[in-house]
Amino acid sequence: MWTINDFPAYGMLLGWGTHGKLACPHCMEHTKAFRLYHGGKNSWFDSHCRFLSNDHVFRRNKNAFKKGEVEMDGQPPKFTPIEVWKKVKNYLKVTESGV
Repeated sequence: MWTINDFPAYGMLLGWGTHGKLACPHCMEHTKAFRLYHGGKNSWFDSHCRFLSNDHVFRRNKNAFKKGEVEMDGQPPKFTPIEVWKKVKNYLKVTESGV
């Protein structure tokens, strides 16, 4: 089965922290999040142009996204199932008590 959710519901369903600098489940530690100047909150909006193809017009747009910057970095690395397992295999397991 599949489900369609907003980002906070995604965090509730999967147990992923959707707040803070490492909230993006695709970028993880390779995030390009930055803090907003006036509000002090983390933002990822302008950082996701790197998921577009290298010749996409949005990558060269200096006015609509981060002012004066062009995004030319590639996508964050994609992990194989074995790499993911190596990252999570030592996490504590949560089990029910069998009451």
